Amino acid sequence: MLIPPGESVVETKPCKSCGTSFVITDKDLEFYDKVSPVFNGKKESIPTPTLCPDCRQRRRLAFRNERKLYKRVSDLSGENIVSMYSPDKTAPVYTSAEWKSDEYDPRIYGRDFDFSRTFSEQFAELVAVTPRLPIFNKRGNENSAYSNYMGDARNCYLVFDSMGTEDCGYSLKVTFSRDCYDCDYVIRSEQCYGCTDSMRCYGLFESAYCSDCRDGGFLFDCINCSDCFFCKGLRNKRYCIKNTEYSPEEYARKKRELLANGFSQIHVEFRDFCNALPSCCLIMNGSTESLGNNLDNCNNAHDCFDSFDLDDCKYCTRLHTSKDCQDYESWGQQSSLVYESIGIGAGAHRVVFNVCGMSEWVETMYCLVTPGLKHCFGCAYMNDKSYCILNKQYTEEEYNTLVPKIIAHMRETGEWGEFFSPNLSPFGYNETVAMEYFPLTKEQALSQWFNWSDYEPPFPKVEKIIPASKLPEKIEDIPDDILNWAIECEITKKPYRIIKQELDFYRKYSLPIPRRHPDQRHLDRLALRNPRKLYERKCDKCATDMITTYAPDRPETVYCEECYNRDVYG
Repeated sequence: MLIPPGESVVETKPCKSCGTSFVITDKDLEFYDKVSPVFNGKKESIPTPTLCPDCRQRRRLAFRNERKLYKRVSDLSGENIVSMYSPDKTAPVYTSAEWKSDEYDPRIYGRDFDFSRTFSEQFAELVAVTPRLPIFNKRGNENSAYSNYMGDARNCYLVFDSMGTEDCGYSLKVTFSRDCYDCDYVIRSEQCYGCTDSMRCYGLFESAYCSDCRDGGFLFDCINCSDCFFCKGLRNKRYCIKNTEYSPEEYARKKRELLANGFSQIHVEFRDFCNALPSCCLIMNGSTESLGNNLDNCNNAHDCFDSFDLDDCKYCTRLHTSKDCQDYESWGQQSSLVYESIGIGAGAHRVVFNVCGMSEWVETMYCLVTPGLKHCFGCAYMNDKSYCILNKQYTEEEYNTLVPKIIAHMRETGEWGEFFSPNLSPFGYNETVAMEYFPLTKEQALSQWFNWSDYEPPFPKVEKIIPASKLPEKIEDIPDDILNWAIECEITKKPYRIIKQELDFYRKYSLPIPRRHPDQRHLDRLALRNPRKLYERKCDKCATDMITTYAPDRPETVYCEECYNRDVYG
């Protein structure tokens, strides 16, 4: 484990899950002390973690289902709904309108804390009977029923964890963008397809780590380029193919020749082309005293990934505009002093051991999918409440007296300072983000107390199912009635359908029908991104020691930042 500069190791511990040794530094102790709650003038100190950072993250991610959506009915009205909870799950699910109605109050499921039993046992019973939201969307969504963790979305289909998105499909973290399909981590972009980790791009396809590029394809780490194709590491270029500049006429001819080979062949050739050219050890823009990858404008952020505008954060991913946080995934937005939590944002402060909040969470602990809480402990599926324990309402004085007693009890049972037990997750491990970054077999997951889902939704009736290999390569040869077919994925053999909005997009931009299931395409894009893990390795040009997300045994040529910048900028 890499020790951030200026921190000193005070303890080395074995992870109780995987056995790997990890360290606690003096700065970690300062943070745990700072985030520990105070009741009636007495601090309830949070102990040091018992799991390594990776196992802590895996445990949190096992509570977040982003991409698995199902059809089921409301357990209140019988109305058909789209939900992240499969219909075989017995816990009640309401429509969003029913759950948010003034006629429904989740405090009716509140119960007294029983000091003869563990917190986990009592919390599990509360979770099992309390109705929940079908999907977790923030606000202002229109015609985007098949999306999750969304805000201000319009005409989106199977888009997840995004905001300000319009006319997009099959994408993740596509923010303030429109007319984009099969894209991940794309910001303020339009008319993009198959892109990852790019911003302010227009008319770009099958590209990664690009910014301010337009009208191009198969680009990697290009900035301010237009009309470029099959290039890597270019700056301020135009009419380039394989990093060679051409006249507009010659560029158009060579591009047609490459496209004639088909996307599948181009993908193989482009991967080999990129591997032959140097890559930068890390991607950190405008960040100081930080260590991680895909960081923008961060200060003193260590072991952080895919985040921007962080200050004094550690072990955080997919986070923005936050300060003094550790072990925290997804969202952020003016959050501070958040620890061991996921999906919390918009002004959260002094929040520990929580899953999925909305805005202005203040001093909450051990709460699950409870938007807008303040001073609550062990609550599930509540909305805009204060001073509640196990969904039961208390006065401020009663709350501040009872919570320290519960914490003392949890110290005796070994629960205080630990995130929720894995088997408390409302999802199967294979339904969650954890499966993407820490894959397990069913047997491995169950042996580690994670849940597993065997549910397979029924496939809708179609006129016929055709193998992907039988699809015409050219979009103009695709008939309209493909909307009534199912296509068999060339990798998984799992059938999938094309919707009209999607077909219109492919036709508009002359793109071939994808030959892989949307889930497989998501995994393909995920495989293009380096792991959220840091390694020590030597620069392949100057041989200096460096930190990188490229493991030492990987075949790519990797340069330190200084050598890489000298190479691409001349």
